[in-house]
Amino acid sequence: MFSNQSKICLALTCLVMISLAASNAHAQVNPLDSLTLRTLFLDTKGGQWHVNSNWLSARPLQEWFGVEVTAGRVTALHLANNNLQGAIPSELGKLEDLLVLELQDNDLEDLPDLQPLTQLTRLRIENNRLGFEDIEPNIDLADGIDFRYAPQEGIPSLADSWPCIGEELSYEIEAGGDNNLYQFFRNDKALTEISEDNSYRHTVLSTDDVGHYTCHITNSIATQLTIIHEIHSVLDVTPLSPKPSIERRGDSLYCTVSADSYSWRRDGAALPGGDRPVIPLLASGVYSVTVRINEFCPNSSANFDVVVGVDDKTGADWAIHIWPNPVSDRLNVQGGNDAARELNLEVVDTFGRSLQRYSYRAEGEQHIESLDLSSLPAGTYFLRVDAAGFKTLHTLIKR
Repeated sequence: MFSNQSKICLALTCLVMISLAASNAHAQVNPLDSLTLRTLFLDTKGGQWHVNSNWLSARPLQEWFGVEVTAGRVTALHLANNNLQGAIPSELGKLEDLLVLELQDNDLEDLPDLQPLTQLTRLRIENNRLGFEDIEPNIDLADGIDFRYAPQEGIPSLADSWPCIGEELSYEIEAGGDNNLYQFFRNDKALTEISEDNSYRHTVLSTDDVGHYTCHITNSIATQLTIIHEIHSVLDVTPLSPKPSIERRGDSLYCTVSADSYSWRRDGAALPGGDRPVIPLLASGVYSVTVRINEFCPNSSANFDVVVGVDDKTGADWAIHIWPNPVSDRLNVQGGNDAARELNLEVVDTFGRSLQRYSYRAEGEQHIESLDLSSLPAGTYFLRVDAAGFKTLHTLIKR
C-alpha cells in the first residue's frame, strides 16, 4: 500500500510525463508542413473561410480546423464547403504524407499538379470552378484512389441579344485543357457534332434562331466531367429596315427609302455630310447608302457605280482645262470644242453647298474665262462644269 504522499507524487510524475510527451510531439511537427498550411490559408482567403479556428495561431497544427497530424506530419485536410477561394498553392505538394485532401464545394479556380502527393488515398475537388487545365495534370491520381472531380461550375453567359436578320453570330470558346471536345446547342438541341472545333458561326435567318445557346465541353482523358459554357440567349430577332436603292437625278444622288438615318459611302469610305437622303454628286466612284428606321436593323443598298465628267446621253468626252491650281485669287477656265456652248460653272464645298455660280458663252475651245475666287477661304473645293449636257467635276485647292 502506498501512502497518500506517495500517491500524490506518482500522479504528479505522470502528469509531467504526459505534458512532456505532448510538448515533444508538438515540437516534432515538420516545419515545412506548418509553412505550407500558412501559404494555403493566405492564398485561399482564409480570413473569409466559414470556419478557420486556430489557423495561423500558436496552437498545435492538429488543433487547426480540418487538419489531422500523425507522427509529426500533416496527413489529412478536411476543408470541404468552407469558402476557400482562388488558387491552391503549388506548395501543397510538399505535404508528402498527406492521405486525404477534401476541397470540394468551394470557390477554387486553380489547382496545381498534385502528383508529388504519392500517399493520397482520397482527393475530392468537385463543385468548384476548376477547368480541364486543372484536371488533366492530376488525372493519373485517379488510379486506385477515391478521386472525384465532377461536376464543376459552368462558365457564365454573355449579355442577351436581339440580333438582326442576316447578322452572323460567331462564338469561339476559350477553355483550358489539351484534350477538349466541343459541341454547340440551342435550347438543348445539338447544332454541331462533337469535335475539336471550339468555334461556331451561323447567320440569323428567322425567329427559329431565338433561344439559349450553350457549348458542352468534354475531355478525352478526364471523361467524367462536362463543363457547360452558357454562351448567351437570343431573345428575339430584329427585322431589317427596307432595302434602299440609289437614283441619280442630275448632279445629285437620291435614296429611294424614307428613313430615320442615312449613311453614304463612296468607294467604301464614309462621305462627309452623308447623313441625308440626297447628296451632291462630286466625284466618280462606287456609291452605297445604309438606312435605318427606328426599332429596325440597318440595311444597305447595292453598289451604284457613277462616272462624272461624261455626257449622260452620248458618253462623249468633254475637254476642260483650269489653271492655276492651287489658286490664290483668279482661276482661268478654258475648254470645249469648236462649237460654241453655254457654260454654267458652280463652286461647291466638300459638303456640296453651293458657294459661287458663273454663266457665260464659250466661243470655241480657245475661249478663256477668268473667275474671281479671292473671297473664298483657303481649303478644298469642287468646280462643277455643265456645258449643255457635258458635265465635269474638278477639285480646287484655294490658298
